[in-house]
Amino acid sequence: MEGMVHADQEKPTLFEIKEKLIDIQISIASIFKENQALEEEIEDLRNNANFNEKELKDLKESLQKAKDENKVLKNLLATTNNKMKATFENLEKQKEELDRYTGGT
Repeated sequence: MEGMVHADQEKPTLFEIKEKLIDIQISIASIFKENQALEEEIEDLRNNANFNEKELKDLKESLQKAKDENKVLKNLLATTNNKMKATFENLEKQKEELDRYTGGT
């Protein structure tokens, strides 16, 4: 008889089984909710990554454009400096010639 009592104590009642099933359903619902939240976070991260990728591309293009414009301006400055140097040298020659004819002052 003692063995029978022990066997009866090991078997869960229908109420206990029902409680366990309810706990499992609650756990599954909680996991599902967390999964949905994670999916939304992943989607947000993907969107941010795509935005950042586009922003980075735009910044690279803008930087390249600025570099190109800087190169053009440097060339223009060098050309202008050369013209100014030539003009200054020409003025110096004219001054020397003028000084030669006028006796220099």
